Amino acid sequence: MPTPRPVLLPEGPQPARPRPVRPPAPPRPRNSAPGQPPLTHHQILALMGPFSRRGLKLDLAASDRLQRLLAFEPRDHPAVMVDGAVTLPPLHETLHLDLADPKRPALVRELLGPDGLSARLELTGGEPDALLGRLAEVPASRQWRCDRAAAVAMHHWLDVGDVGAGSGLTALRLREATARLAGVTLQLRMTSVGGYPAELELTPDDGRTLALPTDLLAVLGRAWSRLSAAQRSWRGHVAVRGDGKHRTRHAEDLMARAVAHLQQTLHEPPPRFHARHWRARWGVSLRELGPMALGIGVVALAFGLRGDGDGESPSSMLALMANVAPPLLMMLFFVRREMPYIGLPRVPRRPAPDAWPAD
Repeated sequence: MPTPRPVLLPEGPQPARPRPVRPPAPPRPRNSAPGQPPLTHHQILALMGPFSRRGLKLDLAASDRLQRLLAFEPRDHPAVMVDGAVTLPPLHETLHLDLADPKRPALVRELLGPDGLSARLELTGGEPDALLGRLAEVPASRQWRCDRAAAVAMHHWLDVGDVGAGSGLTALRLREATARLAGVTLQLRMTSVGGYPAELELTPDDGRTLALPTDLLAVLGRAWSRLSAAQRSWRGHVAVRGDGKHRTRHAEDLMARAVAHLQQTLHEPPPRFHARHWRARWGVSLRELGPMALGIGVVALAFGLRGDGDGESPSSMLALMANVAPPLLMMLFFVRREMPYIGLPRVPRRPAPDAWPAD
């Protein structure tokens, strides 16, 4: 019987055995209710009165009693057309009642459009029947802004306790707005702190790379900043005036203006953008001279005051400027709430013919 041959291992360090890969832990539900008992069937039946009277049916399969989240059967809304133009696309409506916080229920309506955009309305600060009553005051056309340029889906929230006896339409507060047009997605996000500008993000669809000019939106006026290139998008900001409902209305108007501008610009050859807005582009470049001109003016004034002294000691005015001017300039920069551009003005250049795929 032949003896088995020994198995010789190769010399040197042996490769480490691959470690088993553990699947990632499931994400924690957003509507978690720590310390709250699950909803009972009796509690659910007690809540269904106002919803049943409005023709809303509970979807038990989509609800989660453990997370205190009730879902209602979705509804489909047909498109609305006026004079041959679509003023409201076909929408798929879903409704959820979030009872994670028993003292502050939340009613959330989502309207999903055919292109994947979703408009969202969050109602808080009241009992479920009061939230449902305010929901009926906000039509779907208020959450979607549809015109010949593109459709804009908006995310609003409303505190029912702050509405009073007026209509809920006047108390809506905008959180963000999204539009998809000409191969890009434009998103506007409001900040929670009043007085600060809204954030803008322009993302190409399908992972394309676009060589957009940085002043693509800045040509619309002083409120618009230049775009800066991020990893997969272009980002900027726009100043929003007013407070409360006036701030919301102004932000929605700015979004509509940006959508119309991008719809026209990105459907034309890129050199057309320079031919159409060359005066505004030079205006953007000249506005960037402001911070540098202020610094040069302070230095020039300081040199002009040097002749006021007697040659042995500095002028009192010069000493005052040396001590007061730097903190004043820093205070001015902080009051602007954004870092100003300090440098030579950027000369507007004509975009390359293939900067974006025009129709």
